[in-house]
Amino acid sequence: MQDADDNTDQATRTNPFLQMRFIEFFLVQLITLAFFPASLVLCWMVFGLQTTRDLIAALIRDWLQTLFLLVVLGVTVTGTLVWWVWSWFA
Repeated sequence: MQDADDNTDQATRTNPFLQMRFIEFFLVQLITLAFFPASLVLCWMVFGLQTTRDLIAALIRDWLQTLFLLVVLGVTVTGTLVWWVWSWFA
């Protein structure tokens, strides 16, 4: 009976780092990156494995979103510049 309860708790569990506001997560990310290896080890020792996994998952998701935004911005700026130069010479 206990195993079934654990599975439902895990299925409904949300990542607390994804629920943070922008400034709060920025500060957590800043501290984590500033003291990188030690911060994850300390997080693991103090808060446990699940919280450390949640933190790493939130950091990776944030980095991927930032990378996607930079790629879209770069393509947009490059496309605009190419169009502008092309229309100038045509």
